[in-house]
Amino acid sequence: MGGANFHVSEINVGLYPREGRDPIGVTTRADVDAANGAGYVQKTLSLLHNQLMLGGGVRYDEFRFGVDARGVVQMPQQPRVATTDFYQAGTSSHWGRFSLATEVFLIDHSNEQVYIPDDGTFEFKGPIRSYGYEVKASAALTRHLSLNAGLSKIGNAYFLGGDRRTYVDSAPHFVANAGLTLSAWHGWSGSLTMRAINHYRLVDDDASVVASGHTVFDLGLARQIRRGVEFNLSLDNLTNRDYYETRTTSSRR
Repeated sequence: MGGANFHVSEINVGLYPREGRDPIGVTTRADVDAANGAGYVQKTLSLLHNQLMLGGGVRYDEFRFGVDARGVVQMPQQPRVATTDFYQAGTSSHWGRFSLATEVFLIDHSNEQVYIPDDGTFEFKGPIRSYGYEVKASAALTRHLSLNAGLSKIGNAYFLGGDRRTYVDSAPHFVANAGLTLSAWHGWSGSLTMRAINHYRLVDDDASVVASGHTVFDLGLARQIRRGVEFNLSLDNLTNRDYYETRTTSSRR
């Protein structure tokens, strides 16, 4: 199978001084013409009486733009937008009311784009590689009750090249979720969900500096009282778990 798409945009970008909400002039203004064309082909093969599926594909995108140079400064010498090579292999199985899907993956990213809060800019920190696995499962416990769960585990994530291995920081390596869902039971529906992440390192050169992980539960219930009227109850962070998001920055020359 295959397909294609084409997208064209004409955008007016301007910066205007204001008094309150009333513009009083024009600081800079530019008309942008942007076009994106893309095409792809994909093929899937079934082997061993549908016990093994092989799939592959390729996609090509081209971007073109024209903009008034008086309003925008172009810097073609800067690094290009990051590209990603993604490799994946997995299985999918189904037994009655139970299903299971697993996969392993390897990701090569040409550049890690990092936001620098000190001056509000972005920088490229170099190519990275990461690998890991994912597991997803679901089970229909009864006609009205089902259980779904999944987890993702990054085995490692590090920058390529250099004299020593430098690890990617400020991102958890383990993410899990689970949900118990009730549907169409005497007019009631709802869910109890869990989400969790592990602790993770905050600097690339010291594994002891970490942000704490957390596990949070949410509860939601709904029931139709009559046509056009529905009762809804939502309790986020059901167990009142205290958790924090921590950020740290460092400067290197």
